[in-house]
Amino acid sequence: MFTGPFAAWSGTVSIEQIVFKQGNAMAKKNTKKVVKKTIKKTSPQKKILKSLKITSSCEDCENAKIILKKAHEASSAMLHCFDLLRKERGNLRGGTTDNEQAALRSMLIMAAAGLDSMIKQLIRDTLTPLSHKDEKVNGKLSDFLKRKLQEDPKFVAGLLSSVLIAENQRKQVIELYIDDLTGSSLQSTEELFKAAAALGIQTHGIDKAKDKPIFDARNQMIHELDIDLSAARRSQNQRKLPQMISWTNRLFVMAKLFLEAVDKKLKKNSAEIY
Repeated sequence: MFTGPFAAWSGTVSIEQIVFKQGNAMAKKNTKKVVKKTIKKTSPQKKILKSLKITSSCEDCENAKIILKKAHEASSAMLHCFDLLRKERGNLRGGTTDNEQAALRSMLIMAAAGLDSMIKQLIRDTLTPLSHKDEKVNGKLSDFLKRKLQEDPKFVAGLLSSVLIAENQRKQVIELYIDDLTGSSLQSTEELFKAAAALGIQTHGIDKAKDKPIFDARNQMIHELDIDLSAARRSQNQRKLPQMISWTNRLFVMAKLFLEAVDKKLKKNSAEIY
């Protein structure tokens, strides 16, 4: 007569059969545990962008701050779309589809557009107050006038006609300068350096060698639909998820550095006045 875990077995069953069945049951149980652990380890974690922690509080920077936040929300939404597309087709590993690639490109493009729009808004809202106190800003304004007067006869005529009838000549000149700075796309490291110089801020956070590939990729996506015509199939470039997230985060870091640098300078100038 068997007792304990073997009590259910009759005497017609051999001990070898009992041991085999019990061992098989334990093996199945352990296999389930291993499978659960494997699934837990191999299931890809949800990818998210780094959060924005903006310390800017100056009133003149508020519009730029709103633009930056909205751009970050838009890029995050595109990354969420990428995750939904992956889950919908049920294959969380392997290559990406055309739709998933489009979501990744949209994420980067939104971030680049946010950087461009935010810096232009900073120029519109803060260049005038910065010029009241900052010698570097006034120096770049003077350089702009000298260059335009020497190189562009049409500008001379427009300057004279607009400035002479303006109630505030200095304000009119600054507005012409703002139009010049914001008239083209800020989608290169050179343009960022130019904008930073106009605002009188340092560009320690911008690395030409490191950041140029980001703008090159963005421009290829916008102007060439990211199509590689030299390839055999003339297909779009395949963008890797980790790199696209890294590049997108980098664009937001650059935008944040711009915003906080201008905010700090405005606060410093305001403190010196009072």
